[in-house]
Amino acid sequence: MSIWRLGVLALLGVLALPSLADRQIDSSSCSPVVSIPITPPAEVTTWAFEEKIGRLTPSNISGNGVWIEEIGAIRWGADLDPTSTTLSYALAGSDGTYTLSGEEYLDGSSVDLPDSQVLLTCDAAAAPEQVAQPSLSQPTGTRAPLSVSISSSTDGATIYYTLDGSDPTTSSLTYSGPIDVTTATFVKAIAVRDGMSASEVVSAYYPAARRVFADELIQEVSAAICEPVITLRVAPAQSIESYSVEIELPSGMTPAEISDNGVWEADQQRVKWGAFQDKVGRNVSFKLRGPDGNYDLRAHASFDGYTVDIDGTSSVEQDCIPPMAERPVLSPASGRVPVTVSMTSATEGAVI
Repeated sequence: MSIWRLGVLALLGVLALPSLADRQIDSSSCSPVVSIPITPPAEVTTWAFEEKIGRLTPSNISGNGVWIEEIGAIRWGADLDPTSTTLSYALAGSDGTYTLSGEEYLDGSSVDLPDSQVLLTCDAAAAPEQVAQPSLSQPTGTRAPLSVSISSSTDGATIYYTLDGSDPTTSSLTYSGPIDVTTATFVKAIAVRDGMSASEVVSAYYPAARRVFADELIQEVSAAICEPVITLRVAPAQSIESYSVEIELPSGMTPAEISDNGVWEADQQRVKWGAFQDKVGRNVSFKLRGPDGNYDLRAHASFDGYTVDIDGTSSVEQDCIPPMAERPVLSPASGRVPVTVSMTSATEGAVI
């Protein structure tokens, strides 16, 4: 118990009387005003009041109220000649909801005033409205070339943008019309209007157009299942200065009849052609030899240093063991001689 409270109780008697205090809160402004009308009973001779407001800060405290910052409380009294009055004060602090609690002292006993909740909204009220984030007409990831428009739903807003990935400011480029994007570009934009806070930054990355390396680039496999011919059709784009082709073979498989001066690199298990620097398309090919089985062959082409996978047929069947002819059938299958026996085979073209 505090020394102040002990002093109050020492001044007061021991008769407990009901409190008639009633807290009222005016929240019409962001900084609420609290009023506590007090009407002590006629028989009360001494009176005091303490209001706890926690982390808030009071101002305009009425009467002889004293702010005790260390405990977060306002105190009035002790009054030895109590009369009806209204205690009041205004509150300030960070936005949020807070609890107010009071305690009234009447002739020797303390009476709690019911707690009240108070809402502060000064920070939000003081903050200016924010400009709406701009919108970009093209989604991020769309490849160049393209035209990008920027808009804001906030009337009167000015849009600023950058094309180098840096965050825009009011010193950046001012938007006045669609932006032509021809290469890989990082667009960022904000919208600004006087009396309002700047919008959030909107951004999008527009990659460069896909480079065309070849007018034709495909892998084909002949119909033969024994030593099929693998053909790689390559027609470089006119912008290509140099190209080469290679294909890796599964372990145990080897090439034969390699066309166009292709080279078999046995240690790397691959066939290579080029580099060709004549801009001429080629159908490079070879025969596949090796154990029977099903294989997956993947070929690649390099155009001016950029490697590109060659699409097409990659699954290859090797089946060079000829099928066995059906066993001949004797008719009759058995019997006593003399007898004439005929022999046939279900294998078409078989010689018996």
